[in-house]
Amino acid sequence: MMRGGIMMKTDGADAMAGADGLASDVAENIFAGYESSIARIILFCLTELPKQFGQKKICDTLSGSHATFVVDHNLHKLKTYGALAPFTRAQLYLIVDTLIEHGLVAAEEIKDFKLRVLAITDKGRSFLGSGDIMALGFNEHLFSPVISKLSDRDFELFHQLRRATNSIAQGMDVPGYVVLAPRAMLEMAFRKPQTPEQLLAISGIRKDFAGKFGAEYLPVIREFVGASKGLNA
Repeated sequence: MMRGGIMMKTDGADAMAGADGLASDVAENIFAGYESSIARIILFCLTELPKQFGQKKICDTLSGSHATFVVDHNLHKLKTYGALAPFTRAQLYLIVDTLIEHGLVAAEEIKDFKLRVLAITDKGRSFLGSGDIMALGFNEHLFSPVISKLSDRDFELFHQLRRATNSIAQGMDVPGYVVLAPRAMLEMAFRKPQTPEQLLAISGIRKDFAGKFGAEYLPVIREFVGASKGLNA
């Protein structure tokens, strides 16, 4: 290596370490840019909507659904319609919930309708209009076996678990994701733990959480599993 006009001897291990470090930095920047681009598509979609909608309808729009609701509200004419078609509903839910965690999207519970409507926040608008790159961290979870295998019935349980989480959060005066991360609820919806021991096997569930809140979640899962068995009988 040339330094100050003098040829310096470079240690091979140092060179390899430097190359590995550079590759790691490049990869982090690439994936952060990828996550930021997806986030901006979702944020822009929220600005295009004629009014606030629930998460399912927004995800249906982004995935290019031909549902009657989408057509009736002309959502198929939006620039972002179908922009994220390669993603599953579970993946889109995980991404949207990550944007909520980062304060880019706000979720408002409509209690009378058991509905959660979404809106872009001031922070989200600022990020949308900037060229900033933000590492959001959802990419590493998008292709996990749990996310890829969730069924529509699993999603029904996921919504019930999220309502239980929001109820706990309201009592604590904190956002829902502070109580339990969406990816943990998705795994619970897939694995359907029915005992404290099974609950502890869920990623992110600690013993103190299971002891404090297990009674809020396990009955919901048991009832759901019982009802599902009745449907299959």
